[in-house]
Amino acid sequence: MRVTFRRVLAAAVAVVLLPVPARATPPVPRVNTAGMAVLAGSTIVRPDGTRIRLTLPRGMEPNAAVEVPAGFLVAVINLRASTSTLWLFPHSGTPHSAPIGDPTLGRWAVTRDGATVIATASTPGHNTFVAYALPSLSERARTRFAGPTDPGPMVLGNVGEQVVLTHVDEDVRRGTTGVWDLRTGHLRRSAQPLRAWGVARDGRLLYRLERGDAGEPPVSACVDTVVIDGSGQIRATPTGVCGQQGGRLIQGSISPDGASALILHWRTPTIESVRSATVTTADLHAGRWRPVRLPGNLMYPLFWDTDRTFITMVVEPFGYARCGVTGRCARLVMPRVPSVDPTTIKPIQRVGVRPAAG
Repeated sequence: MRVTFRRVLAAAVAVVLLPVPARATPPVPRVNTAGMAVLAGSTIVRPDGTRIRLTLPRGMEPNAAVEVPAGFLVAVINLRASTSTLWLFPHSGTPHSAPIGDPTLGRWAVTRDGATVIATASTPGHNTFVAYALPSLSERARTRFAGPTDPGPMVLGNVGEQVVLTHVDEDVRRGTTGVWDLRTGHLRRSAQPLRAWGVARDGRLLYRLERGDAGEPPVSACVDTVVIDGSGQIRATPTGVCGQQGGRLIQGSISPDGASALILHWRTPTIESVRSATVTTADLHAGRWRPVRLPGNLMYPLFWDTDRTFITMVVEPFGYARCGVTGRCARLVMPRVPSVDPTTIKPIQRVGVRPAAG
């Protein structure tokens, strides 16, 4: 067959007119926030997708939030005045606020029943703690708890009306912990310097106690739990996982029921060697280090959402995950919110609130 220009042109046109296969569109991951609301800029997104717009005065920016029975507590930074306030956005009624010293979660915390919030007061040095009743945000009590100013005081949690406060310091020998009784106003300090890491609802305190001179790592230390007695006394002893193995355990968190602990540890004193693992507090107390290792891309946990699961930050790529004491983790998938950087969206802890379905 003679090939002519007309035949070649016709064949080319036929090829061009062939239907082009549709390019596969990557599926959009289904939103999964483990039943929690999230804070996205000035918007709270509920698990069902409904959104609450946080109407704040000009120059104020939300920093962190906690869901309580009355609504949402939101720590807000005044970018102009460099001050902080705690706002309650109630389920019904008008939002209202109270001053606080530091908007970072951990510098303020809600009691387990969701009825009181403890925060550093807006005073120089942030060594004063104030207790506000919810939902009114009226002041219940305040106390002064002096200690190292850097990195400063923390609220670890509560057992009934007893609130555990701690000061951490780069020099762990200067760490101090106290128990503040909201009913009597009495503040009782621990008998010796110790680094308290968390308190369970049954009063078990997870702590690290240095042995001898801290010196350079690896140091000798003990990590164990002790029950805070009814008077607020902390009788910490050099028991549990001790020696250089104890010295390699550098931070921790205890589950709400006190049965498990999440521990950050290192092989050598470098950030690159830090790993996380879960252990039973029974093993810790018996001096056994039997870790259930977690994925290497996890950072320090934000909070426990059940007795057996916790929410943690993830690196590479940045995000959040929900992990269990068995070592299994599932990455959270945040909702998309226009004009909000996805990496700034944060899960919201529930305190005193029944978990949402899903």
